Amino acid sequence: MAFKKAVKEQGKLRLALCGLAGSGKTYTALAIATTIGALMRAAGHGAGRVAVIDSERGSAQLYADKFEFDVDELDTFSPLTYVDRIHEAESAGYDIIVLDSISHAWMGRGGALEQRDIAAARAGNGFTAWSQVTPKHNALVDAMMSSRAHVIATMRVKMEHAQVVNAAGKTEIQKLGLAAVQRDGMEYEFTLVGDLDHNHSLKISKTRVHGMDIGDMFDRPGEAFTKRIYSWLMSGAAREPRPAPRPEPAETEPPIEASGELEQGSRGASYALGERVHVGDPVNPRAAALAAIAAATSVDGLKGLIPQLSQFSAGPERAEVGGAYKARLAVLETTAAILAAPSYAELERLVATPGMAQLLGHPEAGAAYKARLLHFEQQAPTAGAA
Repeated sequence: MAFKKAVKEQGKLRLALCGLAGSGKTYTALAIATTIGALMRAAGHGAGRVAVIDSERGSAQLYADKFEFDVDELDTFSPLTYVDRIHEAESAGYDIIVLDSISHAWMGRGGALEQRDIAAARAGNGFTAWSQVTPKHNALVDAMMSSRAHVIATMRVKMEHAQVVNAAGKTEIQKLGLAAVQRDGMEYEFTLVGDLDHNHSLKISKTRVHGMDIGDMFDRPGEAFTKRIYSWLMSGAAREPRPAPRPEPAETEPPIEASGELEQGSRGASYALGERVHVGDPVNPRAAALAAIAAATSVDGLKGLIPQLSQFSAGPERAEVGGAYKARLAVLETTAAILAAPSYAELERLVATPGMAQLLGHPEAGAAYKARLLHFEQQAPTAGAA
């Protein structure tokens, strides 16, 4: 496909509404969806039919006397179940799809986290477990973002906490703020993201909508709020037809079983180092090597890959694979050293060494540090002051 001049095209809404229980996520989503439907009908843009994919145990139907919509209540929350329902709604001709909520696709029964735990228990390796789950979650993101309908998704939020060492040298729990119950970075996928409070006011936290800025507040957003968004969406040239999204594999599709060191989590193909283990795309030894490095869970396991990595002896591949190896080695060595620290004082001396702050930002090393702190706290509550 050749480059061409960029133009502002008409678009479809991609809105995420985040909030604690009782903040009005479901009601607000239905109010906005209903107004979009009315605006579509008034402008001759379609029938404005609303479909709700409900994982909140029928909460949407509590408002069936106020809004007109059709609903499908989920009882299991695999990301691919959401994908199937999105495609069904599109095929049935719905113009607005409300996903209430997508938090269950992450932490609900059959959701991504539960699938990861099951896969990890079976494989004994958390990294290869994610290789089976991540493509399913990516399929959900793709289905929402490529949908031919307007999409409104709700997300629960939770309070994030962290263990920190205060000025007195004691460990304390510190609140970091509210975070959506979904995969980190999910908000980047949406055109507009807002946080609802218990007064049902919406605060914009991410926006691409012209004239709507981060921090803008809207009291009980409804018709006026939606008209502003819809006006912006409909400005510009008529949208060029896009190819219909490719159907995703069914939930009942058997998992890819890989032999060898790893599973590479790209849909339709799985690789061991230099060995083809599933019919699909041509073997990509570089990608397989990078995945094997990321999947290594011990220093010895990582070093055991050296003979296989020796095939990358020159050029940019050597630099990329070598850099990934060194970075993974640093994380594994740091994690091992933290877990082996014999005392609180030795742990603090270790984490104070140059470059350690960056390494502690890695999930494994950071989790090891928190676990070791907790160990010393449980051994002697006053150890932090030593």
